[in-house]
This record gives sequence, C-alpha cells and structure tokens, in this order.
Amino acid sequence: MDSGCSARSVRVAIEEAGVALPARTSLARPAFRRPNPPPGWTDLIGDHLVRVDLSTRGSAFKGDVEINPVSRTHIARIAADAEYARRTKQHICSETEEFFLLNIMLGGRPSYSQFGRDIVVDRGHFTLLHTGSPYEFEHSDPMELLCLKIPSSVLLSRVRDPYAFCGTSKLIGGSISRMTRDLMVSLSREIRGLPNDARGMVEDNLLDMVGMMMDQHSSRTIVNGTSARWALHRRAVRYIQENIGDPDMNPCAIAKSLRVSVRHLHRAFEAADQSVHGTHLAMRLEASRKTLADASLKPLSIKEVAHRCGFRSQSHFSSLFRSRFGMTPKQFRTKSIECLQVTPPEPPSLLPDMRQ
Repeated sequence: MDSGCSARSVRVAIEEAGVALPARTSLARPAFRRPNPPPGWTDLIGDHLVRVDLSTRGSAFKGDVEINPVSRTHIARIAADAEYARRTKQHICSETEEFFLLNIMLGGRPSYSQFGRDIVVDRGHFTLLHTGSPYEFEHSDPMELLCLKIPSSVLLSRVRDPYAFCGTSKLIGGSISRMTRDLMVSLSREIRGLPNDARGMVEDNLLDMVGMMMDQHSSRTIVNGTSARWALHRRAVRYIQENIGDPDMNPCAIAKSLRVSVRHLHRAFEAADQSVHGTHLAMRLEASRKTLADASLKPLSIKEVAHRCGFRSQSHFSSLFRSRFGMTPKQFRTKSIECLQVTPPEPPSLLPDMRQ
C-alpha cells in the first residue's frame, strides 16, 4: 500500500437484492445476501484498508467511510449497515506486506473470528486483526468503528506479542486506554489539517500510546514493568530497523549510537526475554523475506538481497534463511512470485444485472 496516497472520503447508499449465502461454521450469522459489490465501497476498503470478500444484508445498504494516511499508518473511521466480510488465503497471497488493524468500537456489536477464536466486540472495546491470516467479520446491525492500520514490523517493535490480541476483546478502561482512544478520535478529525512535517511525530506518539495500552492489558509486559528499559528496547529495535542493511551492526555499535552502555542494552533485551543478536537476526531475515516476495525487486540477485539486508556471505544467508523459513531464498522467491501470478476466479453471478 502506498502510505502517501491522498485522503479520500466516500458515502454510499445502494439498493440491492440477492440470495442467501451458505451457512458458516464459525459464527452464528444472520441471513446475509450476496449483492453486486457496492459501487465505490468495496474498492475503497480494498485499495486503502484491506481486501476482503464483502456481502451485505437487506434491501438497502448505507456506508460512510473516511480513510487517511498519517505517515506509515492509515487511520479510518467507518460506519456501515449490516455486512459480512471474509479475508481468505487468496487475498493474502496477492500481497507482500502484512499489517495489524486496531479496531476501536464506537457503536454496534460486530463479531470477529481469527486464529480459531470467535468474539463479539462491544462498544468501548478494542480488538486486533492480522492481515496476514484469514479472518471473518460481521454485524447484523449498524456499527461504527475507528481503525488504525499499522505495518506489522512497526507494531512488533512496540508490542511483544500482538498476535495474542487477535481474536480477543479488550475494554478501553483506565487512563492510558482512554487517552489512546481519544487521540485516535482527534487524529481522525484533524488529520487533513495536520502539516506533513508533523505527521511522523504525531504518529510516533500515537503508536507509543497504543503500545502502552496493549502493555496494560497484557499479562506479561514487554519489559516487566520497567519503563526505562522498555523505552531503550523500543529505541534499539527502531535503530536496527532503520539500519537493517548495515553489515557492521552489532551490540557495541547499537549501544554507541544510542549513547548507552552495552550492558544496559543487553539488560533491556533480557527484560523482554530476547537477545540483541537474536532480534537483529530475526529482523534481517524478515526484511529479506519481504524483499524476495516483492515481484518488483526480482531483478536483484540472491547475493544482492543478502547484502541489502546486512549479510556479508550469501551462503551463510541462505543457510539461515532455510533454517528459519524451511526453504532456500531461491525456492521462496519462486513460490512467492508464482503465488502472485494466480488470479482468483470470478465467482458465478448469483444476481441479475443491476445495471439494467
């Protein structure tokens, strides 16, 4: 997704008819219908938020959505009548970057299903979705929510195990959670007037608040409650991410750049049950995986990908990659590009042509 796309807003109201979809097994779903895609609605959601199969219910559908880029993230405010959305492996296969969707419920009681967990999210609660895994979402009554679309790597640098929040509903209680919600509400209203040079700073503040909110709800905090070590851990992870291609990066170099001792750096990672070396290696391998999966970067040789991600030796890189992902870099690239070339078949038409 292009995080620099222009802000867009659309309102859609259509008349539709259709036939009932087959019954699902995971959630108790009302009688949804499968219409022709609502003009503008499905495209806007898919192009700027997440691609899903979308169905609506009733004789008319009304939706109101505004999606705006911040810097690395997007913030959306969505209100819609009853709908059912499903994200499948076909959608996931066609994308190279993964995101987390932080949904804060402002109205309604939608149901979510991901990682085998089925939940209902009430007003005043939040949940998290991972776009790299299939999920289902539905609501039989009108709902309204705020959504913050966060690159996986960005949230992983702030939250130890964000996947644990997927398929769970958390109450927005306590001052940190309420401040996070209020900041998201304010940002969704004021984003258009926010200067470009201030967006990164505001976004960092919001993401720090999101991290603290999830930390508050986690049974195991990322640094066992030590805020100074938590802050150092975040700074170090961010530094590694921004300098992922530096082959000379090591704990001494990181500590020197952050103006702390090597001992304090190691302690910050130990408090997160991590090591500096292990985290650095995992981030380099993840960066190489994304590079290999990007069809536009196919001209890069495996050696160039290795050097781009901070590995001096191609053979050492290939060995580590295979150990981590179960296949060689070349095999992974071939499989990823073949996956991108698969075009999902068009579903059979279940409705008369609504344009006639």
